[in-house]
Amino acid sequence: MSVAASFVGGQVLLAARAPARAEYAGIVRFLGIQVGKLDVDVRLGVEATASLVLAEGPDSVIVATGAHAYIPPLPGADGKHVVTDRDVLLDVTTAGQRVVVVDDVHTQQGLSTAELLLDSGKRVEVISRLFYAGQDAGVTSIVPLYTRLFTKGVIFSPHTELRAIEGSTVVVANVYSGAARRIEGVDTVVLAMGSRSTDGLYRELKGRVAELYAVGDCVAPRGVHQAILDATRAARQL
Repeated sequence: MSVAASFVGGQVLLAARAPARAEYAGIVRFLGIQVGKLDVDVRLGVEATASLVLAEGPDSVIVATGAHAYIPPLPGADGKHVVTDRDVLLDVTTAGQRVVVVDDVHTQQGLSTAELLLDSGKRVEVISRLFYAGQDAGVTSIVPLYTRLFTKGVIFSPHTELRAIEGSTVVVANVYSGAARRIEGVDTVVLAMGSRSTDGLYRELKGRVAELYAVGDCVAPRGVHQAILDATRAARQL
């Protein structure tokens, strides 16, 4: 098993960095212990290229290369002050004082990022195209999360979509009326706009190994339960 990072766990560990979600790391700890018991050869810091995989002469290959953050083709989305929710959760960027979080994931992901920013003293406005941000999160999660967010001073702007980023101005519009609004004085824009499958390795290996499987976000970005189910089904077919 090759992992380009220096640790295993992927986006599960990313989620565990958010406030009140540390328990997610337990999934990785448990599976890591089981892998250790089975004496699996784990190679960290190694990019699994097609040539490296084929050099092993494998009978079967399971590709679990995950997904990468989606950046929309909108004006200004490539600005230096525009980052992703992953950047914030991994602490690889320093957000300014006033932050706009664009939530187009509709789960807890964008809201957890907003909470982490609020905890660090930032002023945060969350915009969402839906009736309310985090609409796809379960009710048992969204109620305590909203309670914490409102207590910490979040501003919610539902029915609102991102149109452009013009320096420190974020141009948004009402999804129903089309009426535009300009949010001035923004230091950092955080895009929580979902993922796209990282499936290049799978496509390169297709037709070149006897048995090839793709699992998890490599197939389509989804949750951890679907990823584990994919992996279980693939392993049972070997």
